Amino acid sequence: MVYRPGFAGGVTLVAGIAIAVRMAALVVEVCARDLVLASLPLPASTGLPLSSVVRWVVAALGVGLLAGLLPAFRAARASVVRALRGGGSRTLAIR
Repeated sequence: MVYRPGFAGGVTLVAGIAIAVRMAALVVEVCARDLVLASLPLPASTGLPLSSVVRWVVAALGVGLLAGLLPAFRAARASVVRALRGGGSRTLAIR
């Protein structure tokens, strides 16, 4: 049987990488806590203000929307016939 990578293979690869990164982060966190944090003075509060979290989530959503909508609007304005006549060029012909 010949292995042919497809969507499931890509999903498995991404999931495996995500699990490996998370496990490595946990090992580093445990080792760092034992080696470094025991000798450092920590502040009384290490919390993150909710306003900062909300601000950065809104900023990330804004960047994501721009990155998704700008190419979509450009593609929606493109002439399909002119794009197909372009001979496989990567640029879209705008009307």
